Amino acid sequence: MKRPDVFVCLDSKNKPALCGAFGIKQSSLTYESYWEDIILQVYKAEWWLNPKPQNNREKQVSNSRAAFLDSLYYEK
Repeated sequence: MKRPDVFVCLDSKNKPALCGAFGIKQSSLTYESYWEDIILQVYKAEWWLNPKPQNNREKQVSNSRAAFLDSLYYEK
């Protein structure tokens, strides 16, 4: 079982922008391919690989950085 330590919401409101940002065809992104298409790319991103901050407030932000993707790519 895959237990994601990171979660990015995938729905009709963010799928077009997420696919564009990750270079994925919308028609090929499914819930079954979500792990390989989105999460594994997040794990390889420079902003994900940066060292964890020492400051407690910055740690909280860093631990929630994947949630930022949904807010960034969500379209009304």
